[in-house]
Amino acid sequence: MLTVAFDRQIDPVIELLELQLGRLQCPQQDSLVQLAVAISEIPALAWLQAQQSFPKIHWHSRDGNHEVSAVGSVDQWWLTESQAKRGNWQRLCLGEVTAEWRYYGGHGFNPDDPSVTAQGGNRLHLPQWEYRRIGEQSCLIFNLLLQPSCYQQQLSQAKQDLQQLRAVAPLPPQQLNIANQQHTPNFHDWQQRVLELTSDEQQARTSKVVLCRETRLDTEQLANPWSLLDSWQAQQHGCYRFGIQVDEQQAFFGCSPERLFLRKQDKLYTEALAGTCARGQDQQQDHILAGQLLMDRKNIYENQLVADDIEQQLTLLASQIDIEPEPHLVPLAQVSHLCRIISARLRPDISEQALLQALHPTAAVGGLPRQAAQAYLAQHEAVNRGWYAGVFGMIGEQRSEFCVTIRSMVQQGQQLQLYTGAGIVAGSEPTTEWHELNSKLKSAMSVVQPA
Repeated sequence: MLTVAFDRQIDPVIELLELQLGRLQCPQQDSLVQLAVAISEIPALAWLQAQQSFPKIHWHSRDGNHEVSAVGSVDQWWLTESQAKRGNWQRLCLGEVTAEWRYYGGHGFNPDDPSVTAQGGNRLHLPQWEYRRIGEQSCLIFNLLLQPSCYQQQLSQAKQDLQQLRAVAPLPPQQLNIANQQHTPNFHDWQQRVLELTSDEQQARTSKVVLCRETRLDTEQLANPWSLLDSWQAQQHGCYRFGIQVDEQQAFFGCSPERLFLRKQDKLYTEALAGTCARGQDQQQDHILAGQLLMDRKNIYENQLVADDIEQQLTLLASQIDIEPEPHLVPLAQVSHLCRIISARLRPDISEQALLQALHPTAAVGGLPRQAAQAYLAQHEAVNRGWYAGVFGMIGEQRSEFCVTIRSMVQQGQQLQLYTGAGIVAGSEPTTEWHELNSKLKSAMSVVQPA
């Protein structure tokens, strides 16, 4: 199989795709057609920035083996529906590479939030263009629609669209000046909310509620989300990287350590990620803090609540569930987390939508009991979470994977909204939880203001 060098010279790639397009014949039924070429590995975010169409989507798995940058949308899969809009269409793969059909995207904390819908979410997209890297193998995919009733028109449009492909260009450097910074809620309001949640009366209703804080930054320049994400991912190893941009003014992106689920056929992998401490200033202090976290009753209790809730949610979906007996430490750049790995064997005919509905929102981002905690947040939380603490990922034919969209930010023109959260349980103390928010915020702030 020929691998085409693809960097600043894109003509050979376009020529190969045009040859594949020339072999098309009018289909007998409505069809989705995939053309694909094996190419050399490229900087995915730099290529994504250079393209001119929207939406632009980026997805990078936590293990680093799967990376995608995608542009445009030829089919959409609303996550309230059982299948994509064109799910019944015939699917034809005409390229020298046959790639799994994949849809990318996600939904917000509330799956029907209209603000998230306006930002390209609450649905998955089958992109027009997709750069996909799996391990050391990379390919460029072009998807198109073909219908017998308008075949010639669609073929002509596809030829024009091939000419819109752009070569990789360097990401623009980012140096943002912050004109204003504001937390919502402020510390006083946060303190009152934590004291209320830890009262005996409220603990009888909700054993855990995850509170969110929005940090709003007004910038003197228009931020480039892909430049920011590129800097962010260089600092945050062992995290998912994700993003969606619907136009030059609006984007959502982040680096999350938390997996919602990975599905391979009937095997499911998820986790309870809850319990946090800051990293130390040196190796000795870091070792002390990590040891304290592994022995801290409040954090271990919080992690156990999440694990128990996931087990309960999977009971009707899985024939076998295995949970790591003790939490282990997950060290990140600014904080460390407690984590329990959970694996399961799914019952037949369990869909990704059933998994999303069962597992989201986890107790790590919502609370327990689920309905009571969400009702409390709907009534009392000071900000609309939007995309924050939602899900982002992909559904494929053989593999599906979603992360939880924590450690994320929204761009709205010259404003950035950064989100952090903390789980409030019995024994939580307002100042300690506020400091935890600040520790979690450091990763995003180090990208916005590197100094």
